[in-house]
Amino acid sequence: MINEWNEMKARHEQEILGFLQRMANEGYSRSQAAQLLGKNTSSISYMVNKHKLNWPIRLANHGRKGHKPDDYRKLAEAGFSKAEAASELGVHWNTVDEMARVYKLNFRDGRRKI
Repeated sequence: MINEWNEMKARHEQEILGFLQRMANEGYSRSQAAQLLGKNTSSISYMVNKHKLNWPIRLANHGRKGHKPDDYRKLAEAGFSKAEAASELGVHWNTVDEMARVYKLNFRDGRRKI
């Protein structure tokens, strides 16, 4: 009876790992997968590292939410301030500020003039 239970747990774990690998192959970021599955990003990363899944971290130049530089560029060209762009993309103001600095984007000055 206990052997059957252990075999069932092992099959279930393999199904989960296969599903995670498919998500990686389809281009989901780890944080996107975590949001869709209702897990913490650290839980996804732990499983990826523990089971040596092929899922590179895509933080470089894309931020944690998976937005690409063109997403920020479009908002800058549309006349958004950094604070408005941060709100629109669901990221912190510092993220928008860093992307603006790295990619030389000019956002509208959102400060109030007195």
